Amino acid sequence: MEWVGKFTGFIKEALSDNGSPSSSRIISAWLSVSSMALIWWMVRHMMSLPVATLGVWMGGLPMIIGALAGFTVAPYGVNRLSGMFKKEDRQEDR
Repeated sequence: MEWVGKFTGFIKEALSDNGSPSSSRIISAWLSVSSMALIWWMVRHMMSLPVATLGVWMGGLPMIIGALAGFTVAPYGVNRLSGMFKKEDRQEDR
């Protein structure tokens, strides 16, 4: 049961920024899981198609995966980008 404690500690650290909870990381994790489920469903659906229509699905799959990857990391990217523009976090050289 020691590994359960280590795993929960790892999850807490992975989904926080320096000990404080990070909603953008939690949202990105959820979007990642749901995107993987959608890709799995699409590939499973493609396996039942005739060869003539399979080419259309296979041709669009890389772009769909790329779009889902961008959609998944967007909340965390916006959070980090907005953190760059906070005045109280910057240290100005004098």
